[in-house]
Amino acid sequence: MSEYKSKENNYFFGHKVRRTGDGDRVYITMPRWECGWYWSFGNLVSNIGNSPQPNETSNLANYRDARKLCMYDTLKADYALCEPLRNDDNLWKFCELTYSCITLKNAAELYSRGSNHAYSLSGRIRNEAESVRLNNVVLPALFTEIESIFIKKDQPFLDHEAVNKLVNPRNYI
Repeated sequence: MSEYKSKENNYFFGHKVRRTGDGDRVYITMPRWECGWYWSFGNLVSNIGNSPQPNETSNLANYRDARKLCMYDTLKADYALCEPLRNDDNLWKFCELTYSCITLKNAAELYSRGSNHAYSLSGRIRNEAESVRLNNVVLPALFTEIESIFIKKDQPFLDHEAVNKLVNPRNYI
């Protein structure tokens, strides 16, 4: 479907904060197109590499916790964040982009299926063209911007072609 491919599969996110000092190293998994119909995205995984199964996985889609904190405050409280995310502007940007990606990912899946599978709507809200645009144009541009937070700053956040695709989506469907 999409030609998006992250530069790395995972990026160091920080250390899980423990009461007895630094906890496990935590990595964010970058988006991957899975099973030909959806994006996997937003997993925070500890102890990857040496272990065939991660010790802990959490999904950023669930980061509104019982403490009633926003993602920004929760991440600051729960992690000793990596250098790029210690910058408040980068962390706010990361949170906004992540929530936007999660929302758009869910919308693309809904448009593709035509319902949430809770009740049959006979495909009344199915919109394959919009699903394709979200999956091929909008989400990859946002994924690129998220990834740019974790890589060197000498590269632009969004290139001009990606911005043009967002502004003029009909040219790219």
